[in-house]
Formats: sequence, C-alpha cells, structure tokens
Amino acid sequence: MPTPITPSQLDADCLRIVEHVEAYAPSLGAAIRVLYTIGCREGEIMVRSRWSRVDPATYTLLPQKGNNLRVVPSADLPLSYQHWINSSTWPGSITSVNNLRRITRAFSALPPLFCGSKGISSHRFRHNRIKQLYLQGQSVDQIKDYMGLLSASIVQGYVDSVITASV
Repeated sequence: MPTPITPSQLDADCLRIVEHVEAYAPSLGAAIRVLYTIGCREGEIMVRSRWSRVDPATYTLLPQKGNNLRVVPSADLPLSYQHWINSSTWPGSITSVNNLRRITRAFSALPPLFCGSKGISSHRFRHNRIKQLYLQGQSVDQIKDYMGLLSASIVQGYVDSVITASV
C-alpha cells in the first residue's frame, strides 16, 4: 500500500541526501546541492552547454524541455559547480543521469518514491523545490517565472501532486 509523503518529509529526505552525498563525494555533492537549491532537472545539471554566465552575480539555464530561460543567482550555485560551468572538466565522477538516480536512491532514508504510477528518484528535488516555494507563500505565477515554466498549470500540477512511498 502506498504511503503519502508530506512536503516536510520530502524536504527532510532531500536535505539528508544532499548532506550525505556532500560528505561522501564533495564534488558530486555540489551538483546534488544545485538540484536541491534550484530544482532543475537531472539532465540540466549535467550538461554544461545549458549554462551561461551572464555576469559575476548571475547565470542562465536553458531548460531541458521547451520552457523559458531560467535566471539563477550565482549565490545559489556552489563555487565548485560554477567552476565546472566555466571550465572544461567535471570536478568528480558523475557520468550519467542513471548514476545520479542510483546515488539519490542510495542516500534516501525513504522507500522508493512515486508520483502517481511513475517512480521518481532525483526528480524528487524538483517536486520538493516547487512545493517548498509554494509553502513559503510564493504564488503559482511567481514559481512559474522562477522555474522558467511556460504554464501555471505545470506548477499547479507539481503543487497538487501526491508523492507516495512504497512499503
């Protein structure tokens, strides 16, 4: 029987993953921290060409799906991740989205998570970021703009989604 996960349980688990990965592999922890902080997609975190430095205080992220360009403050990106964007090598060993998903599942304290019938691993960070922004009082339109989404209905889908754990 699936058990619903509250937004606070999801946030606590996401933060647990970040802290454990940062301790286990600091360079990989930087990427996981970016997932947690800005809620980007797995494929966006690993493709340098999606990122551009606008000025010392700002980066942009070209979303994986056909959404609007995202503006990301440099303060939201660990220095090692900024270095990776601006250089030619990844500072650690992350080679694929599947590797990222395996690492996320390995450090989670929760059983496998689902949104509807679809299993989610590192995508939990995107769900979490949107839910946390909403719980902090951001409007659906504000979140849509922050996340670079084209439609408020996409944000509403994340806000209304029920994350469950299989037991």
